[in-house]
Amino acid sequence: MESLHNVQQRFHQAVKHPDNPVLVGEREWERVMGGPSASFIYDEEDRQFKVWYQGVIGDRRGYEHTYGPHTLNYAVSADGIRWERPNLHLHEFVWQDVRTRDNNIVVPQTHHDGKDHWETVLKDPLDDDPAQRYKAMGWSSFDWDGPQSGIYSMRSPDGLKWTHTAEPIFHYHPRPGSSDLGPVGDAQSMMIDTLQQRYVAFLRGTNGARLYSTSNNFVDWTPPAESMPARPAAGGGTTLYNHLGFPYGDSYLGLVSYYHVRDDGVHQLTTRLLSSQDGLHYDFPGQNASADPVSRPPLVDTGDIGEWDRFMVMVTGAPPIVVGDQLYIYYRGYSETHDRSGVKPADSYYAGANGLATLRLDGFASLGAGFDGGQVTARGVVPGPEAPGQRQGQPLWEPGAGGGA
Repeated sequence: MESLHNVQQRFHQAVKHPDNPVLVGEREWERVMGGPSASFIYDEEDRQFKVWYQGVIGDRRGYEHTYGPHTLNYAVSADGIRWERPNLHLHEFVWQDVRTRDNNIVVPQTHHDGKDHWETVLKDPLDDDPAQRYKAMGWSSFDWDGPQSGIYSMRSPDGLKWTHTAEPIFHYHPRPGSSDLGPVGDAQSMMIDTLQQRYVAFLRGTNGARLYSTSNNFVDWTPPAESMPARPAAGGGTTLYNHLGFPYGDSYLGLVSYYHVRDDGVHQLTTRLLSSQDGLHYDFPGQNASADPVSRPPLVDTGDIGEWDRFMVMVTGAPPIVVGDQLYIYYRGYSETHDRSGVKPADSYYAGANGLATLRLDGFASLGAGFDGGQVTARGVVPGPEAPGQRQGQPLWEPGAGGGA
């Protein structure tokens, strides 16, 4: 918008579901944290919600914990709220005195020494190859100081049995004189861009900027370029922790895990709205996008004292899902701060889970005027290409009638 006269722009907050958290750690392979990295989708073909989520193995007694290897786990749901963990019998889980194949693990703790976290798992509408219907992207730090640390991808015919790339597609430590892409850190996500028929990786730059890379085949990727410039945080670091984008109508929206230090010194992460015209470059929407985003309410805020999502509310790896006249926005919540200084608030304790927040369809923002009216001057907008089978002006990721929600 060019200008507003006697009109106020309001950005709206999603409403947290009363049954939150909807996905928590229950089994031995997810007991410390159930779902700190997760990707929720609705599968129109199978007519069910699906999630791939990280489990962290270890022990938690009160506020103390041991932090062990990671697994990637799978669950399904009829309504997106109550989740079932199928016994897949794909991988043997061994930890202390537990040994079992009765589990829902799709990537075991033996892969990369259990030092992976797969942020994004999606079903791919662009690829006709039945062996590659699901695609995923994730970080591994099993070779922290060497060339094998970085972002990997994997493919699957069913979302359960996966084939992994042998080397990172983006390197934390690119090898001198090689064609390695990087350097990039963790906190990545991926978009299947149905408007432009491409794949987009969103990456963490080592200077605090958010980066993007594109691919037409999920194999060959462009050198990472800047998606969002670095925004320094108080006390050092960056405010842009992780972000993802997704087609919405004939344009793009996005979500960002935004890091900031409150006036009382507490470190906090909230989930905030982004917008984009090209799906690659993102900014905070509104007239004054360059202003500090904390001047307006976040899309999903942190919880109250003692709640499970008290200090960190972060994005998950898949876009919101349309359910009837609502958007389902899944998020990661933590009751511990991300402060590396070791100074913790009295009510900070270690836990992590996944929650659900809902928003009226297309209800991200609105304009309002008083009884005497107002005036809005808008820029001209060139509509983007319409995806095959997409209804103009409607989100792409939409379960149909009978989706169980």
